Amino acid sequence: MSNKLESLWQVQQQLRSLLMQEQRELRDLAKRVWSQQELERNQLARDLHDGVGQSLAILSRRLKLRRDDSEDDENLYQLANNAMEDIRTLARLMRPTVLDDLGLHAALKWLARTMFEQEGIRFEIDVDVPEQLPTDLNIMVFRIAQEAFTNTLKHAQASEVRVFACRNGQAFRMDIIDDGKGFVYDAVEKGVGLSSMFDRAAAFDATLELQTRPENGTQITLQVRL
Repeated sequence: MSNKLESLWQVQQQLRSLLMQEQRELRDLAKRVWSQQELERNQLARDLHDGVGQSLAILSRRLKLRRDDSEDDENLYQLANNAMEDIRTLARLMRPTVLDDLGLHAALKWLARTMFEQEGIRFEIDVDVPEQLPTDLNIMVFRIAQEAFTNTLKHAQASEVRVFACRNGQAFRMDIIDDGKGFVYDAVEKGVGLSSMFDRAAAFDATLELQTRPENGTQITLQVRL
């Protein structure tokens, strides 16, 4: 009997080992997919900046020289200039160089200012990360914050958003809290953005929790072991 139990235990251990290996392979595959998407974003951002952006910059400069001639030229100049700024902002959102140059804190502040300032939404960014996170984790955190901010703009009707992030030894945590209208989580259809956030977190073996109630805002908590 003991031999049978020992044999059964060994089979269970083998199955558990195979399952863990498959999970690791799935996470590695998901990371490669996200990395490829980031590379494609980088290329598209460069194409926007170097192609359309440069063309609009040239058009804007030429219209600037002519704008005193007529009101139409002034309007065309403003239109071209605004389009050029929109292209630059879009390129930065697709690949924020501030994340590479100045780190996560500066990148999150830039993101919040870009997305919330013109909407009149107050924001607070409190990041205590004394050491830089690995590049792929930095990008994952930034993308989750970007998607959370987008959802806030689209759905929350919030007046304030607060972000708290810290690193404690080998653990990182970020909380994104808004004072919006909230919702019943199980009663809404999960869109692409929300699913993307959970998929990204899962690829890094991180946990992502969402707490919300009608009229009580929303809190998103990301935790990952480094």
